[in-house]
Amino acid sequence: MSFGKDDIIKYVRDRFGTKPEYLWSKYPDCCVLRNAGSGKWYAIFQRISGEKLGVSGEIKNIVNFKCGSALLGSLLDKPGYFPAYHMSKEHWVTVLLDGGEDREEIINLINISYASVEKKIKPGKKRTAAAGELQRADQGGKISKPRKRIPQSKQAGEVKKERQKPL
Repeated sequence: MSFGKDDIIKYVRDRFGTKPEYLWSKYPDCCVLRNAGSGKWYAIFQRISGEKLGVSGEIKNIVNFKCGSALLGSLLDKPGYFPAYHMSKEHWVTVLLDGGEDREEIINLINISYASVEKKIKPGKKRTAAAGELQRADQGGKISKPRKRIPQSKQAGEVKKERQKPL
């Protein structure tokens, strides 16, 4: 079953709350999908000449997804998958949206791409169900608030003496 641009946009809106960003007025059909937590792109929709992919035909609808190099090798053996157009060919793959794309495979790529640009969590913290909220693993589920750093001199109860100006 085909899974095109509109289907992808609906899926990411429902799953991640992502809305497409149309960044280029010169290219009104091109848009990016950005991870809200990290601010990084995880998909880019474009319309390009088939020649740029090495296929015949006029303008083609494509989407680029970020994925690891291990997955990239196996994807490039499949029809409709190409080394990334206009992105790092080491970390991105281009998918031709021509009506032959597999729904489950595209959803898998979306999820992988989204996860690959998520904000990294520091050791000792874990992600909660709420988008992007962090909590300390040792606080039993309570969401931690940022702590204000207090200078050591004030922690010890010392009062900083003002320098006296010479007369």
